[in-house]
Amino acid sequence: MNMVFNARTVIAWLIISIFVIIPRMLVYFGLQHQALTDLTSLWATFIIVLIAEVIMLWGYIRNIKYTIYMVIIAIVIAFILTSFFSA
Repeated sequence: MNMVFNARTVIAWLIISIFVIIPRMLVYFGLQHQALTDLTSLWATFIIVLIAEVIMLWGYIRNIKYTIYMVIIAIVIAFILTSFFSA
């Protein structure tokens, strides 16, 4: 299988991995630090996911309908990550 990902997809995936997934794993395994607590908050998760969505879907940002959907999806993802995957 020969798959090539767009650079924007890779950048968005790295942003979510570094700033959302890794801090949540560290908090889950017991590491306590103020920076990790700040990164795992609802607002930080929402902003990080929204930035990743904007990077990934930059071509659709001009359409207001897609922009509203992006914000709603970011809110839902941040709520789910904060509610169900918090330590």
